[in-house]
Amino acid sequence: MVQPLSGEYAARREVLEKIPFPIGYGVETSHLLDLYDTFGLEAFAQTDLDRRVHRNQTTNALGKMSFGILQTFFNRLHAQGKIDQMPDMETFYRRFEVEDGIYNQIAQEVIEEERPPMIEINGYLNRNK
Repeated sequence: MVQPLSGEYAARREVLEKIPFPIGYGVETSHLLDLYDTFGLEAFAQTDLDRRVHRNQTTNALGKMSFGILQTFFNRLHAQGKIDQMPDMETFYRRFEVEDGIYNQIAQEVIEEERPPMIEINGYLNRNK
């Protein structure tokens, strides 16, 4: 995959209904792992959108995002039985800023939650009744 974290993807409804949907930065990572585990690599395709325009993010924002993606990545691999033991990760992303030669630690909580597959939600199943 050329841009697996681009936020630009499409899937058939019946596919997305069957997989959990993370709330946060790890949605693409989770979907790639779930779809690969369920359908295999032959279910994937990609196309060149020619031009991408994204707003730039600060290094601090990218650090927080990558921490959330790692949380999702390890949680998904553990749920799929691909790793036996989870790494000792807290929910706090820690970074350091220096001012006048003094380093200050800044901790920011990042919690990656997810919704269950849509076909497991009664309100969704009963939407046309």
